[in-house]
Amino acid sequence: MKHISIVVVALMATCCSIVNASDETLYSGIKLTETAFKKKKLPSSKALDSIIAEQEYDDDVPKVFTKDINGDGKVDYFIVTSDSLCGTGGCGYTLVDGKTLSKIGEFFGTEPIVSDSKVNNHAVIMFLKYDGPDKAALELWTFNKKKYGFHKSIALKGQNLVKQEKLLKVAK
Repeated sequence: MKHISIVVVALMATCCSIVNASDETLYSGIKLTETAFKKKKLPSSKALDSIIAEQEYDDDVPKVFTKDINGDGKVDYFIVTSDSLCGTGGCGYTLVDGKTLSKIGEFFGTEPIVSDSKVNNHAVIMFLKYDGPDKAALELWTFNKKKYGFHKSIALKGQNLVKQEKLLKVAK
């Protein structure tokens, strides 16, 4: 019975998606504030037109941040939902591959961060979610074959949070 308890505790520790604040990995990147997104007419395609319609823009000209996320030489599109779909928890964001014009990520939260770190040749997408003035979690989203999925959350507090915040620059 004692061996079973040890195995259960080990499995619980392994399965947990929250990483302790003692994880010293810090990530640099570009924080996409509201001013980073500019109204922009995007290429015409049925898939992209459908994605823009989901964002509920009256004039079909969404607010977009453009950056080559996957290093293929084509600009990718980070589209934020219209203000009418945002709330206290943040806004919705859709990431579109610039080469195929297909949706490769959907996110919700406050100010996404495009990391300098890459997984599978795609930038890691992050969200810093605060739970008080000196406590937050850094959520990491990574690309896996066809789209982005949640990878892990790193608990940050005190000096670890301050160090992490200093590594983020704001896109203009």
